[in-house]
Amino acid sequence: MISRAHRAALQAFHNNPAARQWLAENLSGVRIADIKAIRSRFGLSLRDAVAVLDEYRQQKN
Repeated sequence: MISRAHRAALQAFHNNPAARQWLAENLSGVRIADIKAIRSRFGLSLRDAVAVLDEYRQQKN
């Protein structure tokens, strides 16, 4: 079951072109570093940061 916060984080990612732009410009390709950067930039929990990163990578491919 996906939590409300988890869904909100993914929805915010989908609705925010600036967030997608930041991801495109700032991700390093190193998963742990990218998760830390996403958490720091967007104030997300570990679980939500992982979900955002995975969603971004799926859309990118």
